[in-house]
Amino acid sequence: MKRMEAGELVELSAAGKKLDQNSDVRGLWGMIVKYRQDNNHCYQIEWYKPDGTTKKFPMARYEIKRFKGAK
Repeated sequence: MKRMEAGELVELSAAGKKLDQNSDVRGLWGMIVKYRQDNNHCYQIEWYKPDGTTKKFPMARYEIKRFKGAK
């Protein structure tokens, strides 16, 4: 999988949606704010909630995909 860069918009991938640990961010979109190579969850994502609040959450590459928006 190609590495994603800081500033890219993301959403959960199909694999990410299946994990219970990601239930807080299911259905949201986020932005990569930092990339760290020091562990398996190397992407620091800032997730945006409908009420305007945000939540920072570390993610592995397989848990996210580029944001495509509503279909």
